[in-house]
Amino acid sequence: MTRHETIEMLKEISVIYPSFAAKTQDPEKIVQVWQRALEGFSAPVIREALTIYFRTERKGFPPTPGALIGLVQDQLELYGPSENEVWGMVVKAVSRGIYNAAGAFDSLPEEVRRIIGSPAQIHDWAMMDAQSLHTTIGVNFRRTWRETQERRRNLGLPPALIMPKKPAPDSPRLNEKKNAEKSPGSGLNLNPGPGDDDTEE
Repeated sequence: MTRHETIEMLKEISVIYPSFAAKTQDPEKIVQVWQRALEGFSAPVIREALTIYFRTERKGFPPTPGALIGLVQDQLELYGPSENEVWGMVVKAVSRGIYNAAGAFDSLPEEVRRIIGSPAQIHDWAMMDAQSLHTTIGVNFRRTWRETQERRRNLGLPPALIMPKKPAPDSPRLNEKKNAEKSPGSGLNLNPGPGDDDTEE
């Protein structure tokens, strides 16, 4: 998340939990701490987790970075591709592997490319018979993907390839976003510095 995205998220929290802003003695410090804690997570993913928190938290406490990360991890199976879906991406790439192994390899997400290793591997798989590809290779790939994601969760790292569902055109979430863009900022005195909008730290 960028500094600007972090600030906008903190403003949203202060709207629902006014005490969150009232107790902020050092706005700059809290931005730095939250941004560091959520490093590696994209804004849409964290925004989805924050929406879920707003809708489900009943004790009246504002969220912590750990609470939002936990919700992201909880949603992995719902919003992220399963091992079978990821294997489907690989099979599609392999189908182009005889004549364009490099392009097929580059079309895959980085996490998947890391497991496969190189375009040469895509080419080799493309030369195999379908049964061997979907049994031996498929089983090994899915196991490796599953183990990789388990390690990421155990280390508290962002899940790979996870993306929030896109809201329908008339969905409440989309309307909320439009209204938020039109509404003035909250009382939390957090202002992005110059050039921060598109810069990751």
